[in-house]
Amino acid sequence: MTEHARWLLEKAGYDPQALRFSIQSGVWGGDPDLAEAGYQALLLADPRQAQAARRFIDNAPPAPPRRQ
Repeated sequence: MTEHARWLLEKAGYDPQALRFSIQSGVWGGDPDLAEAGYQALLLADPRQAQAARRFIDNAPPAPPRRQ
């Protein structure tokens, strides 16, 4: 999941949905650098969404169960 999110972060630029995906993937995938990179880009793309993203990074709910 994090590999795809990192690729998307590089290719999608400042698309808020792609940035939110990278944040979520970084938090739940154990890659805090990816989550922070997505957050920093979201700050520029949409500061209002960045506030919610920061709360998610700092206090994320448990990850959903993995599909089998």
